This record gives sequence, C-alpha cells and structure tokens, in this order.
Amino acid sequence: MLNILMIASVTYLGMVFFTKYRTPIAVLGSAILLIYGNLSGSFPANLAFQNFPQEIVILIIVLGLFTKIFERSGLFNYIGYQFVRYSKKKRILIVILLPIVMYATSLFMNNLTVILLFTFICLKLALKFNLPIIPLLVSAIIASNIGGAALPWADTPAVIITLYTDFSLWDFLIKLFIPCFIYTILLVKYSMTWFNYLEKKKYPSEKQTLLTRKGDNNVSPLSLDRKLPADTSVISYVIKPKLHEDKAKPIKRTKNQEIQLSHYKRTEPSEELSSDINKIHYTIKPKPHDKEPPPIKKHKKLMIKTDPFDTFEEAHMNINWKKAKLPLVLFFLFITFICIGPFINLSIAFISVIFGSILLITNDHNPEDTINAIPVLDSLIFIVALFLIGGVLEYSGILNIAVNYVLTFTEESGALILISIMLMAFIIATFLSAGPAAATLLPICNQLSSIVGNNLVYAALALGILAGSSMLPWSATGGPVLLGEVTRFLKLPNLKMKDKKSVMEIFDLKHYLAFSIPFSLIMVVLNALILILYLKIF
Repeated sequence: MLNILMIASVTYLGMVFFTKYRTPIAVLGSAILLIYGNLSGSFPANLAFQNFPQEIVILIIVLGLFTKIFERSGLFNYIGYQFVRYSKKKRILIVILLPIVMYATSLFMNNLTVILLFTFICLKLALKFNLPIIPLLVSAIIASNIGGAALPWADTPAVIITLYTDFSLWDFLIKLFIPCFIYTILLVKYSMTWFNYLEKKKYPSEKQTLLTRKGDNNVSPLSLDRKLPADTSVISYVIKPKLHEDKAKPIKRTKNQEIQLSHYKRTEPSEELSSDINKIHYTIKPKPHDKEPPPIKKHKKLMIKTDPFDTFEEAHMNINWKKAKLPLVLFFLFITFICIGPFINLSIAFISVIFGSILLITNDHNPEDTINAIPVLDSLIFIVALFLIGGVLEYSGILNIAVNYVLTFTEESGALILISIMLMAFIIATFLSAGPAAATLLPICNQLSSIVGNNLVYAALALGILAGSSMLPWSATGGPVLLGEVTRFLKLPNLKMKDKKSVMEIFDLKHYLAFSIPFSLIMVVLNALILILYLKIF
C-alpha cells in the first residue's frame, strides 16, 4: 500500500512540475500502478477499470463534433461579436460579463459543453482587447464549476448525488443554488480585483516616467494621466542644465557674420523662466512626414485571406445561418436529453451516440474529415488516466483508510462531520478530479446521513467538490478540455508570436495557482460557515 501511495505521489508531482508533459506522465503513472497491482496482488487491477469514464468519453467526443461544426459556421465569432456589442468595447465589462455568462449557461449545460463552446471566444476577446489571459480563462473554469454544482442535471457529481441519494431538487435549490449564486458574485469581484491589479502592474503609474533614458536624469517625467496639448505634434521638454559644467569657449566670427547676427533681436526671458533661472524651456516641433507612398496593387492570387476570428464586428455578416440552424436545433435537443436522461434511467452515452450520428448524417462535410478534426484527444487521454489512478487508490483501500481515520476525530458531532466531509471532498477533488471524489465519498456519506440529518452531508460533499475542482487545471473535468482547446488555438494560422506568448501563460502553473488557490480557499472557509448555519437552521 505504501508503494502505491509513493507511485501516485510521484505521478502527481510530475504533473505539477512538468505541465507540458502532464498527459504522458499521467498515462505512465496509471500504467505502472495497474501493472504493480496485477503483479503484487495487492488489489484486483481489473476493478480499477470500473472507474473508466465511458459516458464522459463519448460525451466529450460528441461535444467535439458540435464544436467543430459550430466553428465552421462562424457561430463562435458571432457570439464574440455579441460580447463586444453588449460590453460596448469596455474591457472591464467583458471581465464582468464572462463569468456571469459561463455560470448561467452551466446551470443548464454540462460544464464540458460550456468550456468547449467558450474557450476560443475567451481567447479571441483576450487578444483583441489586450485582456489578461489567466483571470479570464481561470475565472471561466471556476464559473462553469459553480454553475454545474447548483442544479441536479448540470455536472457529473450533481448527477451522481441525485441518482444515488434522496437529495431532491428542493435540496439543490435551498442548500446549493444560493451558495453558488453568492460565489458567482464573489468571483466577479475577485476577477475585477485581479484585472485592476494587473493593469496597474502592466502600465506605469503617475510617479513612474513615461520618457526614460538610462543614466539621464535631465528629462522630467510626463505622467500618463496628464492631458496632451491640442496640437499633439508639439512635444515639450524641461531640461535642467547640469551643475559644474565648463563654460563654453568664445566663438570667433568674421565681421560679415557679426553684421548678420546684429539683424536678430534678443528676446527677454518669459516670467516662467525668470521664476527658475536654472530651467531652460524648449519646444520641439517635428518635421511633417513625407507623403505616404501610393498603395501597392496586389494580385488577387497573392491576397492573404484574413482570419475570420480577427474581426468580431463583421461576425454578424460572416455567419452562415443555413449551416448553423440545424446543428443548433440538434444541440439544444441533445442538451435537453442529457439533462433528463439520468432521471429516466437512460444512459448519457446512448443519447450522445444517437445525436452524434444524426449530426454527422446531416452535416454537408465529409463525416470522416469531421471526425478526424475533433480537437479533444489529448483531453480524453488525460481524463481517462486520472480516473484510472482514482480507481487504483479507491480499490487499494487507501482512500477509505484516510477517510475513516479522519472521521474517528469527529465523535459524532454534526458540525465536525460536515466540515470533515467537506474538507475530504476538497482534497480528493483537488488531486483526483470531481467524479472520483463523489464516487469515493458517497458510500461514507450514506452511512453518516442518518447522524446529521436533512441531507446536509450531501450538501457538504457537493460544496467540498466545488472548492477542490477549482484548485488545479486538472481538478475539474473541464480543465484538461480547456488546456486542449488552448493548444489547438495556438496552432491557428496568422497568429502572431506576441499573441502566442500571451496565450501560453495559461500553462504557467505558478500564475494559474496564484489566481485559483486564494479563491478556492475563500470558498472552503465560506463552505464551513454555511454548513454550520444550515445545521442551526435545519
């Protein structure tokens, strides 16, 4: 058992410190664990495959088909145009609106769907309006997690809790929807705070100089907030003469030169100069630019076609509604059946296969080309590896030992039991993702529900998973999908190197955690207070 724990720990540390190779490290770690379990006989390795996320894999594939077809029709660009339109091109409004829209759509769609639909839109908005990548994308993941936890059909843990417990829709509305709504408001305020902080860090303040030269202290600073003159072609400088300068040697002139100089009259210094004799004012008026060269006529064959994502303002003209209408109708029907399927004992995988087949038949592109263009293979492999690791830790008994060890300190206290369940769900969801956390702790919650009462144990489980799934890029199922979509975005043609470097910041784990960890810990503290309040109310 100790060897299994060491292998799993090394695997997670490898994913943390080598984010670029997270998928092969996760696959290698899961394979080593399965081989060790089979050879040592410490646990039945075939049971780990019971955690294989068949429904999630098929769901992601079909969602990838919808995503590719929507991308071809120009629908994503149209949605981005609507963001620009309603935000009135104000950057701070985009930062505010995006988490709200992600939360609202995640209430009725699986968060995988939301991430697949909005990742490209977020990236294009970030590059067009020079928005910081980390607050925009990470807040999108957290907002989709919050929306997925609020209602019984939105996300995998919520569906598991609904199907295998008596946690009703009324329980979701009272015990989860209200905290999730509060967390959405806090996330918007938190994102705004980060945006303002990064803006101040990126652009100089009033005390910093706009015109700086190393080793030259003679030019006075011009603040960013200072208004420019009406004639912007005139630039004023205030130059202080250096002290202890040698006096200039007299210039010898001929008589003709002195006669010419006598024609010029000397002007008296202005009042501004007389107040400070050490300052000399100069006004520099640059020469007018030369006439612009005539435009070069380009041959039609040599014209470079611009990326349709570059101009949001023209998106309403570029979208092909004939190609988009039928996929949109199929998509909304698909989401509706996904929401009600688990409640009528209908597998999500069956629903996904049916709608995926209809979509490929009705699409005017070659089905093989559409299937081969699905951009989620990396995400699928990574999610499967995480579920296999979770299955190994579950069936080897490590998780149950840790949980039972923690519960021995609660002494049947309702508040301590709720906080313990919430913290264990937080830790397991952080490292094993939300689905394995729900499946692991649900049997224990069923045993403790009678002690606490009012189904509060399941609320503690859901809130703990929500906080934990917002910690790391792979804690939520939508995290690996978002990273896969970002990787695909980086392969777009006509993407500038400066923009690529800006987008690559999402793979910097240090910057990612700097945004995600504080907000996750805020949710943990508020979860504990809310659970104690619920215990007193109910």
